Amino acid sequence: MTSEAGASACRVCGAEKAAFRLEARGYQFFSCQGCGYVQIDPPPSALALHALYGEDYFDKGKYVVDRAERREQERRVSLLRKAGVKTPARLLDYGCATGAFLSHAKQEFDMWGAEVSAAALSKARDRLPDLSGRLLGLDELDALETGFFDGVLLWDVVEHLLHPVEDLRKAARLVRPGGVMAFSTPDIGAVTARLMGRRWAFMTPPEHVGFFDRRALFALMKDLGFEPVTSFSRGKWVNLGFLLYKISRILPELVSQETVGRVRRSAFGRLCLYVPTGDILYAVGVKQGA
Repeated sequence: MTSEAGASACRVCGAEKAAFRLEARGYQFFSCQGCGYVQIDPPPSALALHALYGEDYFDKGKYVVDRAERREQERRVSLLRKAGVKTPARLLDYGCATGAFLSHAKQEFDMWGAEVSAAALSKARDRLPDLSGRLLGLDELDALETGFFDGVLLWDVVEHLLHPVEDLRKAARLVRPGGVMAFSTPDIGAVTARLMGRRWAFMTPPEHVGFFDRRALFALMKDLGFEPVTSFSRGKWVNLGFLLYKISRILPELVSQETVGRVRRSAFGRLCLYVPTGDILYAVGVKQGA
């Protein structure tokens, strides 16, 4: 073991050389000296994760359908078009939560969804009864044939995965050769992330347990059998309620949960804002092989 004390082998490339990056909310993060992936170590307990992803997790301002949400979803559709994904491609929204992207994209693509949270999956099925039969638990994906989809979409997913390569191999199997895997995820390489450190808006363990820059994300894609074809970083469209929620996570002494709740319930909570932080990484890879 050549990593600093407390750091395990990289969960993306397997390298054993790591450097301490920072400590946030009682959790330590280490940067892989091989691919640049930044991972939590030691990982959070199963109890902590179970408490985090309860039913109320999906009731936050992030999951409100409003102008900000629609702009974010259209950006994702535009990314797919730019990567050459055409109507009526069959696409899997892996980690579909309550179905926001499915609702936006179903007019253009043949959409399916998969979700680990039973509570979120139930909300998605209630929201999209026409897609109910295509909304699956992750275990149900095993029954689908290899190459069933033209693409798998991972919007704000990989930062939640303790073992991204292991977890996504099943999803990669479902993409046909020439199909795509698309990502959005916080960009640990962004200037904002480097300047803010543990106060960065996305540095919210145990919710987020691993962070990518382009180099690390490309390493993940290639390990899964995908060749990167496009990537860029942008800021984010948010509603005011969600923005205050994120601030409360990193600066609880500045914004209380009571304040967040009051704003979210008010008309101001849906105010649409663009936050030009340049710390959301978007990328698409194409499945290799015949």
